[in-house]
Amino acid sequence: MLRVKSTWTGFTGSPGYTNLYFGNTSDVTGANSAVTVASNLWDALHTFFPTGVTVQASQEVEDVDPANGDLLGAFTATASSPGWVGTSPGGYSAASGAVINWRTAGIHRGHRVRGRTFLVPLGATCYQTDGTIIDAIRASMITALAPAVASPLGVWARPFGPPPVVAGAFFDVISASIPDKSAVLRSRRD
Repeated sequence: MLRVKSTWTGFTGSPGYTNLYFGNTSDVTGANSAVTVASNLWDALHTFFPTGVTVQASQEVEDVDPANGDLLGAFTATASSPGWVGTSPGGYSAASGAVINWRTAGIHRGHRVRGRTFLVPLGATCYQTDGTIIDAIRASMITALAPAVASPLGVWARPFGPPPVVAGAFFDVISASIPDKSAVLRSRRD
């Protein structure tokens, strides 16, 4: 599987990182496709980020063994990866935003495999007076996720346990949703 790391900068607590995993072929063609999907995702969502916050997908794409998480190699994508700068004006909380819930059809270790991607920070213009996300904004964000869902984007179920270790596995994303509530990060590792 391929891993594309995106870096968030321009706010208190930055940098932040988002890892996206892809089932593309492990070569430069797959790396280009993965970077393009990640860049298109940020292009579709950057208008919801605060002014001055930048998200950029790295052009270095890592080839990772899903069974054990070992780094097998890396490819330098030639696909363009500009930094997408947020355009939502006004003040904002650097620790709060939205969360994308990625669903798969996979079951691993007796549990349904799901993933999350945090969109933190989110611009102040995205919130209703009760602190939840404006329905029209949330609907626009969900619509923006459709191309990523149609791509080979997936969720990595990590290896588990002391010996005997249960191997990790990669599962394709089949749908995505954004709940109508604010997500809060206590650290950049949440």
